[in-house]
Amino acid sequence: MFTDLRLSLRALWKSPGFTAISVLTLALGIGAGTAMFSIVNHVLLRPLALPEPERLVFLQESVPAFSANPLAVNAAHYQTWRERAHSFTELGIASPAVAALHDAGAPVPVALTHATASFLPALGLAPALGRAFTVEDEHGVHGDVVLLSDRLWRTRYLADPAVVGRTVLVDRKVHSVIGVLPPLPAFASLGLVPAGYSEPDLLKPMTLTPGELADKWGRHNYAVFARLRPGVSTDDARRELDFLAAEIAREAGQKAGLRSVVTPLHERVVGHSRRSLLLLTGSVTAVLLIGCVNLAGLLLARAEQRHTEMSLRQALGATGARIFRLALLEPLLVALLGGLAGLFLADTTVRLLPHLAA
Repeated sequence: MFTDLRLSLRALWKSPGFTAISVLTLALGIGAGTAMFSIVNHVLLRPLALPEPERLVFLQESVPAFSANPLAVNAAHYQTWRERAHSFTELGIASPAVAALHDAGAPVPVALTHATASFLPALGLAPALGRAFTVEDEHGVHGDVVLLSDRLWRTRYLADPAVVGRTVLVDRKVHSVIGVLPPLPAFASLGLVPAGYSEPDLLKPMTLTPGELADKWGRHNYAVFARLRPGVSTDDARRELDFLAAEIAREAGQKAGLRSVVTPLHERVVGHSRRSLLLLTGSVTAVLLIGCVNLAGLLLARAEQRHTEMSLRQALGATGARIFRLALLEPLLVALLGGLAGLFLADTTVRLLPHLAA
């Protein structure tokens, strides 16, 4: 057996063109396919890294007479949902902005998300360090306060836990750092961050003004998250919010139909990338199949090329089993080398993608 293995390795070494093309073809096919399937699993199939993610929903509104696309949420409507809706254990509201962080050196633009005290509980999150917002923070009882994102804390403050309790300048106003957020899922598509940012850098308490709460029509400016009560489906929540929408329209003296849009949070997060990823998966699968067909052609040509050699071995007394083993070992070695190279390529690609995306 070891003699046959040595002979097969020597044969591959003496045919560098065939060996290189075969291994490279297999490596590219396996590498691209494995990397693509890893990305699809991570983005489309794996649940969000949040507690009980199946209960999280993203809320929007729709006025078909004015726009075919879903709208952000009116602040007064959000308040009505909090007071009258029974489908949720918690609702949170947020709005993005760009701010200037002046804590050291020249000001740096950062993604600032204004959020109510209920925002983190709605997502099931708690700060990794320090404390979360309270209703008192919304009204400035403790002065201006902020939460740092995990990324900002690590990159700008070198993961120093002593940063909690310090003050920073945000838009030239002194803010106390009360905590550090855990790593957040990618929320760029949810209206949580300004264009060009992938996640919030700072979280700041938000107070809905009396003017916003009094305006029951228009001003669709906010992203709203909610956590469904156990046993409540998205359809149940949608029906309840549509009933409340009819009451809101009637109270506002509006005849245009107001509807609610309730989307599972995971579906909302991956919705923009689902079609592209599935198309890429199909393309990569086709590349893998083409590579396999090409490799099969190369192996058939190689077998034909070695026909004379095998006939000579048989004439010299080699058994049929020995000939079969020699013919089988070479493709197996090619498959092993190509598979290892493909897995290395896939692992390298998956590791590099986050850095390239950044």
